[in-house]
Amino acid sequence: MDERTRAVARVWGTGSAPVGSAFLVGPRTLLTCTHVVAAARGQGRLVTPPVGSKVEVDFPARPGEFWPAHVIACQPVESDGVGDVAVLELPADAPLEIRPAILIEAPDLWRHACSAFGFPRGFGNGTYASGVLLSVEATGWLEIDDRDGRSVEPGFSGAPVWDEQYPAGVVAMVVASRPGDVAYAIPVATLMTAWPPLAGLARPPSPTGDCCPSRPRTRASTAAATRTPQSCSTWSAGSRWWPSWAHRGWASRHWSWRDCCRE
Repeated sequence: MDERTRAVARVWGTGSAPVGSAFLVGPRTLLTCTHVVAAARGQGRLVTPPVGSKVEVDFPARPGEFWPAHVIACQPVESDGVGDVAVLELPADAPLEIRPAILIEAPDLWRHACSAFGFPRGFGNGTYASGVLLSVEATGWLEIDDRDGRSVEPGFSGAPVWDEQYPAGVVAMVVASRPGDVAYAIPVATLMTAWPPLAGLARPPSPTGDCCPSRPRTRASTAAATRTPQSCSTWSAGSRWWPSWAHRGWASRHWSWRDCCRE
């Protein structure tokens, strides 16, 4: 098993297949997309599930063990697609086999090869998509050219995106795709704006591509970094933590996009 995928979880709805992905960033804290949580609850993609809502997750690294995960923060999906970050919490620390992702805040990702691990139709145990990272658009989304690899498709929403220059490091989270050639992800810097406790976890990129081994992370230090401050515990529908520049530029798009969760 690829060690990187030990952080990845499946998010389940009422059907027999997962509706999307999530990934562990602390001993009991996961990130996913708001529209994935809504889909798991049988709601529309623009619905913002309230704090305290519950979904079911499991980890391919520990098959057969299902966990209730509660929403502790949920950023609304705006009509133009901006937003869409949800934070989930498990009732207890994940088993040691499940390892939190290493978050990398990299200022320059242009033309870096990347990969993601999600659960599209027919791949209930997960599969990879690959592509090339491009630029961050005015919306705050990172564009991924996936024409030459397996495309991002429904089932990848909420999946971690690894930059192959920092092979163990997550640089973004899949959020949407344009069928056939382009996917979109929320970069770590924007995720930190959406949920400030992540700032205690993100690392700068290492020149050697080794994800900064000089800064080892213990489960205790990760737990401390993801402990939710009181100011974040009430973040829900109506709160707007997204930077103002992220709301500009969408109107110039003349094509349709789709989120990447399965209905």
